[in-house]
Amino acid sequence: MTTTTERRRDKRDRVCYVQGCKSGCKSCKETRSLFRAPIEPERLAEWSRKIPRRDRPFDHACVVCERHFDERFIERTFRTKIKGEIVEIPRDRPLLAKDAVPTIFPEAPKYYTKKLPKKRKERNLCDQVRAKPQKRQKRSTMENACVPTSKEASEGLNCEPGSPQDEHVETTDERLGFSRLRIPKGWSEITLVDAEGLCLYAQCEADAAEPYGSVVMVKSVRIQVGQGGEDSAVGEVHLRGEIWCEQELTTRELAEEFIDSIDKLTLCPGVGVQPLARECPAFNGKFFSKDCSLFADFRLRRACAGCKYQRKLIQNQRSYSRRKAYEDVIFSASAMQQVDEVNVADTRHEPVAEEVAVDSAEVAEKTDTE
Repeated sequence: MTTTTERRRDKRDRVCYVQGCKSGCKSCKETRSLFRAPIEPERLAEWSRKIPRRDRPFDHACVVCERHFDERFIERTFRTKIKGEIVEIPRDRPLLAKDAVPTIFPEAPKYYTKKLPKKRKERNLCDQVRAKPQKRQKRSTMENACVPTSKEASEGLNCEPGSPQDEHVETTDERLGFSRLRIPKGWSEITLVDAEGLCLYAQCEADAAEPYGSVVMVKSVRIQVGQGGEDSAVGEVHLRGEIWCEQELTTRELAEEFIDSIDKLTLCPGVGVQPLARECPAFNGKFFSKDCSLFADFRLRRACAGCKYQRKLIQNQRSYSRRKAYEDVIFSASAMQQVDEVNVADTRHEPVAEEVAVDSAEVAEKTDTE
C-alpha cells in the first residue's frame, strides 16, 4: 500500500531543488524554466553528485531551473529547413539536451561551479572549401649508361655512369581516379555505360511498386571528374531524388570521408500514414510533408516537425470522416425508425375506424325503425 508521501513524490515539484535558489517561489518575480530530473538511474545519480545538497533526497520528481545549466544544453529554438534554408523557430518551452548536467551554482561556493570546455565548431563538409593540392607524383632514379658521341670522344669527355634521371611513375590511385573508393556498408558503386567520367555511389532499397524488379536510390553521391584532369572532381549529393549539396573533391581520401558523412545522415521516415487526398509528396511508397526537412529529429530519430504536423492533420481528417459517417448512419437509422412508427400507428387506427363505422351504421338503422 502506497503512503501519502509516496503518492505525493510522483508529482512534479514547482520549486528549484538547488539550495538557495528561489526559482518557482512566489517571491521570485523572474519567470524561469524548470527542468525535471532524468528518470534514468545513471543520469539521476550524476545530477545528484553535481548538486551541492544533502539534506533532502534527489529523485525524479525534483526540478532544476535553467540558471544551473550551461546555455549550450538549453534548446530555445527549433531548427527546420524551409525552401533549402535552415530557419530557427522559437520554442514555446525550452528543451533540455539529453547530455545536460547542472554545473552552475551561484548561491554555493565557487568550487562547486565547473567551467565546461569550449564547444568545438561542427564540421560541415558541404560548406568546406579546401585548396587544390598538387598532383601526387613519384620520382624514381634510374641509372642510364651514357654512350659518348664521336665528338665527346674526340674531346676526351666521358659521361659518368649512374647519372640520375627523373621519371614520373603513375600511381595506382591516379590510374583509378575516383572509382573503387572505400564505401560504407550498404553502399554500392554503380557503373554507367553511357556516362564517361562519372562515378556513382548509392545506397539503394527495393522499389515498393516492384520489390523484385527494380531498386530506388535513397542516398547517392555522383562524382563528375573535371575536364582539367582527374585530380579534381565535383561531388553532388542526392537525397530522396533531390539535390542537397555539392562539394569539390581533390583526393580519394576526401571523397571517402565525404561519402562517410553522407552515410551518417538519418533521413526523415515520413508521415507514416496514407493521406486521404493527394496532398503529400511520395517517395517509394512513403508520404512526406511539403515542408519536410529531409532529416529526422537528431535526438529521437523520428519524423521531422513538418511530417509530425502533417500526420496530425491526416489523423484529424480521418477522425472527422469517421465521425461524419457515423452521424449519417445514426441519422438514417433514426429516420427509418420514425417511418416504421408512423406505419405501425396507421395500422392501429384502421380497426378503430372500422368499428366506428359499424356503430354509426347500427345507430342509423335504429333511428329508421323507430
